[in-house]
Amino acid sequence: MTIIENGQAIESKIISNDASIISKSSLAQIFNEPSLFSADELLAISNSVNTSIAEIAKLQDTRFKQMKKL
Repeated sequence: MTIIENGQAIESKIISNDASIISKSSLAQIFNEPSLFSADELLAISNSVNTSIAEIAKLQDTRFKQMKKL
């Protein structure tokens, strides 16, 4: 894979045969494709997403509490 900006190659990486490159906007749609992911893969993805959401919520709560103190 080569990343090109302004007509110039700025980065190249070797990716595995099972790798996919997708846009953020199509990510949700991809997870709705039947049989694309195994149950174990979906569970791992779900756990990662839940952890990220919890971290974002904690950060937002901290920011909200700091704003209330001002």
